[in-house]
Amino acid sequence: MSDRISYAAFGQSGADTLKALRALSQSALDRGLDKTISELIKLRVSQINGCAFCIAYHLKVLRSLQVEPAKLDTVVAWREAALFSDAEQAALAWAEELTLMAGATPRDETKAALAAHFTPDQIVGLNISIASINGWNRLAVAMGFTPADVG
Repeated sequence: MSDRISYAAFGQSGADTLKALRALSQSALDRGLDKTISELIKLRVSQINGCAFCIAYHLKVLRSLQVEPAKLDTVVAWREAALFSDAEQAALAWAEELTLMAGATPRDETKAALAAHFTPDQIVGLNISIASINGWNRLAVAMGFTPADVG
């Protein structure tokens, strides 16, 4: 892609945007959302959206959080993997439905499953994380960020 903008170049010209996106992501954690769950949903949404940069980035973060490799290898098929907690499954289902909501609105059953595992503030945090990563995916794909940009 000849008009590719590297992540580093974007960091220079879009420093204010990076700061705002990082603050948005942090606000999800400030509501009590578990960092590992936040990162798992960011990885799954990035897989759905086909964002190689974000997949590489969130795998790197999840590895630094010492998430077991078998879990990372099966996020794409989390329903069949039998490795994810009930809370992780509820969050992943919600993330998928919000990411794919152009085809259908999120189901009431999926919303109800969240309440069994997360506080209202944590659910707001999940929504923020999902919205944030969807934004990141669109920026990264549009600008041509690559896994090499992750470093």
